[in-house]
Amino acid sequence: MGRPGNARATRSDDTVLDGAFVLTNPSLGSSRWDFAGADLFVLSIFAWALVGFGNVYYGLARRVLELTGWIWSSPAARSR
Repeated sequence: MGRPGNARATRSDDTVLDGAFVLTNPSLGSSRWDFAGADLFVLSIFAWALVGFGNVYYGLARRVLELTGWIWSSPAARSR
């Protein structure tokens, strides 16, 4: 471990937080199992994730079309 002066806290039980604010109910929210009670927080997480997934699949499809010759990646590639 080395000298005590150079030791660093690597676990949460090694660090003392004086005056830290802790919620009594740490959950951000809850909804029913059928998603009928979804609040704005949950919907925004789903919107963020769906846009990200859509971009991944768009990029994959675009690359497949580039490799098969259906579209070109840049104007310079068209002159080849």
